[in-house]
Amino acid sequence: MRVVRTLEYIYNKDLNNYLASKFAYASSKGMEVEIELTEPIIDLLIDFKDYKKILDKAFKYAFRTVKKCDEKKLVFCMFYNYGHLYLAIIYPAFTKTDRIVFAKDIESKMYRVIKKYENVHQHIVNEKSKITHQIAIACNDQNIVFY
Repeated sequence: MRVVRTLEYIYNKDLNNYLASKFAYASSKGMEVEIELTEPIIDLLIDFKDYKKILDKAFKYAFRTVKKCDEKKLVFCMFYNYGHLYLAIIYPAFTKTDRIVFAKDIESKMYRVIKKYENVHQHIVNEKSKITHQIAIACNDQNIVFY
């Protein structure tokens, strides 16, 4: 499997432009962004404007957290599995108590954004010194399994 560390696998032009601007912003704030793409991303399974609303909120919390940390690194992963579209944003977090509170806060605020989409799901993993925010879009009525 080839892992692409640039946006060259984001074939959806709207998403490519959006991510390029978000990553340029992160870089301008002193953050390092690592990109991991294993296949071309073409179909978002929902309208781009809706996907953008979800990503806006996810990046808002990721950037806010990374700014407070010594390690200024964000990992962005995106892939399909069984036709579902998965996205993971992995970033450092501060103390364990703050991570737990912050993860619950992110989850509840993101839920307000995604609740209108029956096929959009999220999962936040809060372990060690990282928060992994996973967002998945189901291609049909099948269950989503987070990795």
